[in-house]
Amino acid sequence: MSLLSLPYGGHVIILSSRVPYGIQVPSSNVHVFPGTNHRQQLRLRSRSLKTTIRSSNNFEFDLKDCKGMKGYHDIELSVRDYEMDQYGVVNNAIYAKYCQHGRQQLMEKIGINIATITQSGNALALSDLVIKYIAPLRIGDKFTLRMRISDMSAARIYFEHLIFKIPNEEPILDARATAVWLDKDYRPVRIPTEYRSKYVQFLRHEDGS
Repeated sequence: MSLLSLPYGGHVIILSSRVPYGIQVPSSNVHVFPGTNHRQQLRLRSRSLKTTIRSSNNFEFDLKDCKGMKGYHDIELSVRDYEMDQYGVVNNAIYAKYCQHGRQQLMEKIGINIATITQSGNALALSDLVIKYIAPLRIGDKFTLRMRISDMSAARIYFEHLIFKIPNEEPILDARATAVWLDKDYRPVRIPTEYRSKYVQFLRHEDGS
């Protein structure tokens, strides 16, 4: 089970005002709701962002700017032709794959390997994903996927994803995801101490860099 897979009862909520761009609903677990324009708010968050991240050990860290590595992990990607829909823009479902790729990259950077989790008999599964579409991407566009872990509870990890077009930093997407730690019977369990420690060490390193 990957970070993108949904356990039974999981749902994906897609918020979008871009109905003409061809939203495709792959299953009954995906729901489409009218979205709002968050372009200005997201641009302001990109320029000046101050958020407190809480770890399991009650350490607090201030992330003042999402353009650096202060808790954010940046990946530069480009749009490929097979990601287009019939309207000439990136298909809405592709953005979920971008976010999945970013989550896995971030977890690797923290020192948490998804394959190792699976081998131990546990799983880290996506329980919900909320996507706000702000502007479309087209063939040939380059963009930055900027993401972080925004919070962590006993059994869940909360992710924040931002996409900006290169080079003008135009906001494209704002998404939030929750991943839950599951045992071999796919029941939520506490995140092991060793993985919590890696997360706290990562935050300490980024806070001091």
